[in-house]
Amino acid sequence: MNKIDGLDKLLRKFGNLNDVVSDSAFIRILDEANKGIVQADAKLNAPVNDGELRNSIKTSVDKISTGFRAATYTNKTYAGYNEFGTGPIGQKNHEGISPEANVSYVQHGWGIPADKVDAKDAEQYGWPKRTYNGKDYYMTSGQPARPFIYPALKNNERKVRDRVAQKVAERINKVTKK
Repeated sequence: MNKIDGLDKLLRKFGNLNDVVSDSAFIRILDEANKGIVQADAKLNAPVNDGELRNSIKTSVDKISTGFRAATYTNKTYAGYNEFGTGPIGQKNHEGISPEANVSYVQHGWGIPADKVDAKDAEQYGWPKRTYNGKDYYMTSGQPARPFIYPALKNNERKVRDRVAQKVAERINKVTKK
């Protein structure tokens, strides 16, 4: 029987590679890239009034049947209005939203009860005040899209891939030097 010098050491190194490419290790690497690149960019570009939307942007990474899925999201119900725009104004001005999004826009303006809106916000958005049946409303025809989540992903796909590849390579190098 022939003996191969260093075979035991080589087999140990291959065994150590399991730690590099394990699901949990890959999830940590992908999560770090998602938070450090996509989430950071989404937070930077989110419209800011009081910071609530920006602070609500979260990430997750899950193992799915076809591999892994990383997500950057917010649970704020109004986030979609910012991302996609609203009303006739949003339909005319929705550059930068996901081409996969199938958005339907209301085709007319509407009133928002004045007691539900801060007067400074209404002034900032240029909403005129009208009174109907003794109740005050701010009138709007919507708002343009101000996408912040989709562009954060789309504009950083290469950076995320490069960061993940770099981290996997670093782990492989670390393990194989043992």
